[in-house]
Amino acid sequence: MKSGPMLWYKRRFFGSNWRDVHSVLYNDSSLIWYKDKSRQESDGGLVLKDAPELIAFGPYTSQVPDRPDLPDHYEPKELMAFGVRGKDTVYWFLCPNEAEVA
Repeated sequence: MKSGPMLWYKRRFFGSNWRDVHSVLYNDSSLIWYKDKSRQESDGGLVLKDAPELIAFGPYTSQVPDRPDLPDHYEPKELMAFGVRGKDTVYWFLCPNEAEVA
């Protein structure tokens, strides 16, 4: 299990933005993100092993459609994209630094 802070890109009906979330990657490849460290209320989740071919990180995210603009002080090497098989959904996350992407 690995956990820590990330930014999650949330597309909205009127605009979109990056939100601070606490993410947890479980041994079964479930990635769940929460509003805060208490893990009382999840904002979302997905199972990475269900679509490993739809995972992109760092410079490979440039090939993913509708890549969002990054907030100030972040670089593409800190960006991750997770697609969901059978849906037009891509979940975008930014790690605090490049080392956290690996």
